[in-house]
This record gives sequence, structure tokens and C-alpha cells, in this order.
Amino acid sequence: AIGILLATILVSCKNAQEEKQIEDINNLREKLEQTDSILKTVDHEMADRLGTEVKNNSQFIQFNVNKIGDTLDFKTAIFLSNYKMLLEGFENVAENGEMLETAIDSTQKTLNDLQHDIENHSLAKGLTADASIKQEEEHVNEMYEYVKRMPSVLASVKVSYDTLAPKVNVYMK
Repeated sequence: AIGILLATILVSCKNAQEEKQIEDINNLREKLEQTDSILKTVDHEMADRLGTEVKNNSQFIQFNVNKIGDTLDFKTAIFLSNYKMLLEGFENVAENGEMLETAIDSTQKTLNDLQHDIENHSLAKGLTADASIKQEEEHVNEMYEYVKRMPSVLASVKVSYDTLAPKVNVYMK
């Protein structure tokens, strides 16, 4: 009777632990969905298109300045440098957006696999469910925090672009 009682307690504790782990995985899935929703609000295509435009215009200006052999006044050099710096912001949003889309899909699959392994008690040797969940939690949180900043970064770069692009277009003519 004592053996049956101990086995029952052990199984119920193990089931409670497993339920908590599955709940943790579901919470990570929810945060991953939030991350994906925020990422979908970021216009990666616009960032890519404007980044390409800034790059092409900057190369065109540099080529022509070198060709003419002219020197730029300080004010013009600053505004052209500021314009060229927009490229990094646009490229980061465009490139990281694509990488994050892939990472979200990959993490979703990893969470599904982890849940399957926990439910079937088939984690790879040397791995624990809690450590694996903790690792995925860090990964999901990192993506979430980065994606959360992307809309404001893109908006800020776009405002600067909207200010500088007309001046650059006039300068190029």
C-alpha cells in the first residue's frame, strides 16, 4: 500500500511538473505570436526599397563628385553624410525583418518539438525540459524586445529620409 501511495504521489508530481512545462511552452508560443504580429506591422519592403534608393543615390553622388573633382562645402557634406547614414537603418530593418521571420518559424517548430519530447519523455540524453524551456524563453524574449523597437526605428529613419530626400534630389539635379 505504501509503495502504491508513493508511486501515485510520484506520478502526480511528475504530471504537475509536465503540465507546468507545457504551460510555459504555451506562454512562449503566445509571446512568439505577439512578436510575429508586431513584425508584420513593419514595412520591410519599404525599408528595402528606400535603402536601395539611398544606396544608389549616394553612389551616384559620390561618382559624380569624384568625376568632377569638386570639393563639397561643409554644410552639403554633412547633409549628404546624414542621408547616406539612413542606409544602415533601412538595411537593418529589411535584413533583420527577413531573418526574424525565419527565426520565428524555426522557434515555433522547436517549441512544438520540445512539447512533443516532454509529453513522450523523449528528450535527448543530457537535456532537461526546464533548461530547454529556459533557453527558448531567452531566445523568444530577445526576438520580442528587438521586434518591439523596429516600428519606431523605421519611423525615425523614415522621418529623416522624408526630410533629406528632397534636398538630395535637388542636389543631384
